[in-house]
Amino acid sequence: MNDEPITPAPVGPVDAAVVPRYGGESTFARLPRLDSVADADVLIWGVPIDSGVSYRPGTRFGPTHIRQGSRLLRRPVYVSVDIDVLDPAHAPGTGTPEAGGLTSRELLEMVRGLAGLNIVGMDIVEVSPAYDHAELTALAAAHTAYELLSVVPARR
Repeated sequence: MNDEPITPAPVGPVDAAVVPRYGGESTFARLPRLDSVADADVLIWGVPIDSGVSYRPGTRFGPTHIRQGSRLLRRPVYVSVDIDVLDPAHAPGTGTPEAGGLTSRELLEMVRGLAGLNIVGMDIVEVSPAYDHAELTALAAAHTAYELLSVVPARR
C-alpha cells in the first residue's frame, strides 16, 4: 500500500480554445483565481488602483495593462539565435563579432530555459565560415541547434 499523499494535478491557464484570449476574467496569464483552486504554490496579488492620488496613469492603469499583456504569454514562439551574441572567444566566425558577449555555456543555459514554451520554429544566423578558422562558431551553432531541438515540445 502506498502511503504517499495524493496531490492534485496542477491547474493551468484557461484553454484558449474554450474561452478566447480577449474574453473571460482578467487574471495574470489567464491563470485561475485563488478562490477557484484548492491549493496554490504562488500567489500574484495586487491592488489595481491607487485612489489616494490624483489621475496618475501608471498607478491607475498599470496593473490592468500588465494583466491584459499576460494573456499573450502562451502564444507560439519562434526562436532566432544570432550567433554573434557569443563573445568572439567562443564564436569568432561571424561578420559582426561582439566583445563582451555571452559564453557558450550561458547561451546553452538560456536555450534550456525555453523548455515548456510552444516553440514552433527556430533559426541560427550570422555564422560566417570564412571567419571560422577553427570551426568554433560552427560547433557552437550546431550545439545550440541541438539544444533548441531538445526543448521543442513533443507533438501529440
